[in-house]
Amino acid sequence: MSRRRSRNRHLYEQQETSLEQETDSEEVMETSNEEEQEETVEEPVSEETEVKEEKISRTQTVNNLVDEVKMLTDDEDFMPEKRSYLKIFLILFILIVVGTVGVMYVMNREDSKEEDKQKEDANHSYSYKEERDEIVFTDNGKEVDKYKCKKKCGIYELGTYKYHDTESKTIAIQDGDNIFLYNYEKKKKITSNFTELQNLYEDGETVAFIAYKDDKAGVISTEGRTIIPFDYDALGYAFGGGEVTDYSYEHDYITASIGGKWGIITLDGVDLVVPMEYDDIFYNGYDCFVAKKNDSWYVMDISDEKIIDKGFDMAYPINSYIFTSRKGEFQIYNYKGEKKLKETIPTYTKDFRSREEAITPVFKVVQDGTVVTITVNKTDEDPEIYKFNTVNGEFTNVLQ
Repeated sequence: MSRRRSRNRHLYEQQETSLEQETDSEEVMETSNEEEQEETVEEPVSEETEVKEEKISRTQTVNNLVDEVKMLTDDEDFMPEKRSYLKIFLILFILIVVGTVGVMYVMNREDSKEEDKQKEDANHSYSYKEERDEIVFTDNGKEVDKYKCKKKCGIYELGTYKYHDTESKTIAIQDGDNIFLYNYEKKKKITSNFTELQNLYEDGETVAFIAYKDDKAGVISTEGRTIIPFDYDALGYAFGGGEVTDYSYEHDYITASIGGKWGIITLDGVDLVVPMEYDDIFYNGYDCFVAKKNDSWYVMDISDEKIIDKGFDMAYPINSYIFTSRKGEFQIYNYKGEKKLKETIPTYTKDFRSREEAITPVFKVVQDGTVVTITVNKTDEDPEIYKFNTVNGEFTNVLQ
């Protein structure tokens, strides 16, 4: 009789004996349960116990698989000529299974930790109160830190925006003429002093700041780390001190100026993308930009090559279109250099000297979401108004 047949017979005999033992055991348990009426209280399982039990479970799984491998490979009637190959295959399979179980276990533990952190954060409510000579930071009304002012101080405000990140416990403070980032969890300043901070956004959230000190501009992270060194006269553009434009986190570009000339650099400050040889520059996140040189505006691609050979009196990019004026006539182009208007629309002016004049009367271009409004003032009492949809390219004359 082969080993497999003898083993099967032995297993059959063991099963019969086991069934008899189980029957006797069940009768004993029934009697015992009738006598015991005490309620069993389940003890809470600690995280350390869970980890140990998980390790024991995985070890048992491996041992069971190893036993199966031995059983099959030791069986003389089971493919004797391929036992060595099967052994290698099953060992590899065991390693894959164990690795997968381990990775899933780690991922589940990380997810659990993240959920615990979110629950913990939900129980916090950080706030601050500006006093005459100090700023008090609280969590659910309980004081956690206090900044003592050297001069008149408060939360730094640019326009109507105040930077306060409750997740990192970081806030922008102005103490006299000094502006800096302060962490009220660490209870200390995390940057040096600046004269101005301008927010850079990604998906509507502040991800970095253009900072100015000693009349030079650089970029710092929200953790206070210097990203772009303070080697530039200006970075990006903020019309009237408002929100910064002329940068893109998606493309990793920002406009920069040295010595009165403009170009484009990468947001880490390492690479010069467009040489600093222009008098002014517009960049709005696409693969093209418009730049002023020798009193004319040109439409360029990001490799600094002209898309449209001729220059304009004014060129203003909005989304993937450029709104232009040349010799007193208005035209819209896409970034392939193609005209989008059949109509001839006069602007009644060709004397544009700076970017501000491209968005102020006599000729005005205003963006409202995906729709751009173009206002041409022949006279103050008789404006001509047009609408252009940057999604479908529809151009309409708005009748007064």
